[in-house]
Amino acid sequence: QLAPFPTDETGYRLSVDCPFACPHRHFSHLLQIYDLEVVDPSTALSLRSIDHYFGLTCNTSENWFTESCRGYSVCGIAGMNAVAGRRSAAQGNISFSLDTIIVPNGLYGENEMFNHPDVFGPTGESSYCLAGVLHTMLSHTTQEGVLQICAGIDTWDAAYHNLRAAGGLLVSASRRNGTTEFVR
Repeated sequence: QLAPFPTDETGYRLSVDCPFACPHRHFSHLLQIYDLEVVDPSTALSLRSIDHYFGLTCNTSENWFTESCRGYSVCGIAGMNAVAGRRSAAQGNISFSLDTIIVPNGLYGENEMFNHPDVFGPTGESSYCLAGVLHTMLSHTTQEGVLQICAGIDTWDAAYHNLRAAGGLLVSASRRNGTTEFVR
């Protein structure tokens, strides 16, 4: 039995002695929400934690060093929103990342020299993370073992063939105009 995750009024803390009080691109202090999913992602505590992480890390009015809100942090927020049932938010996070951060070759840049946007270090971890989030949005197995089809999709149409689900199950499905057409 692990100790309970430390919390405060903003949500999950980094540790008992350390609040989450400054922006950071990694969402490792929220892995209990996504990707490990060992807590219910739709509770008030989890939702407050997701919102606090987003507000602190991606709010440019409070975060002068916006490098923290790049591909990996947006990817984490998308995954958390997807498992928490915030379909529209998850889609918006994915769209934002693809429209403004990720470049066509799947990379994105992290500034190595402050105020020199043309000099950056290429980074690829976010594309892999986004692929995992899209998989979660299309086919997700809850902690209770329930397979959810397109549970993270709000307004998008989606179709897939032989996407691997928990337990090795291969799933194919189609969703059009907000309606699941078939699942196999």
